Amino acid sequence: MTGSSQASLWYNITANDYVHIIGSYLPGLLAGAHFRRAWEGERMNSRQPSKEVIVAVDPGREKCGVAVVASDLELILKEIVSRDEAVNRVLELAEKHGARKVVLGDRTGSRGFASEIQQEHPPFEIIFIDEHRSSMEGRRRYLLDHPLPGLGRLIPLSLRAPKEPFDDYVAVVLAERYFQRVKR
Repeated sequence: MTGSSQASLWYNITANDYVHIIGSYLPGLLAGAHFRRAWEGERMNSRQPSKEVIVAVDPGREKCGVAVVASDLELILKEIVSRDEAVNRVLELAEKHGARKVVLGDRTGSRGFASEIQQEHPPFEIIFIDEHRSSMEGRRRYLLDHPLPGLGRLIPLSLRAPKEPFDDYVAVVLAERYFQRVKR
């Protein structure tokens, strides 16, 4: 064969052909006891320790940011709810996701919110986290997640104003601060 015909033969092999070739060799490899033991050992050791899940709340007078976050900082859910329905929503999310801790910002309305949760569901552990500059960080994250179109992208974040509330982003910041504190 000439070099050009070899190149065209190589070019005509598709991804499906590779799957079939690899698939035909894989069972033979996995049939060997050494490979089987290694694979089973890897599978048995792959169990991760259970992740802690918390519900973080940025309490406010009219609305609250709520976030459900796992210990590996996986964001499960974030939302903004009215202050009137916030306690019930926090309890509902905690039950649904198996959270035993509620993290609250330590400023506006946090003590009253904590006492409402304790009245409704006493076994929850309430943890207060310093809220200093958490609103600034939440605002920055909101603006990064919602860039302006076109030339608006050139406007610095410090000159932009959010179009909607960003309390849910603040709740995520509080959850991250909690897990950073626990790591130390």
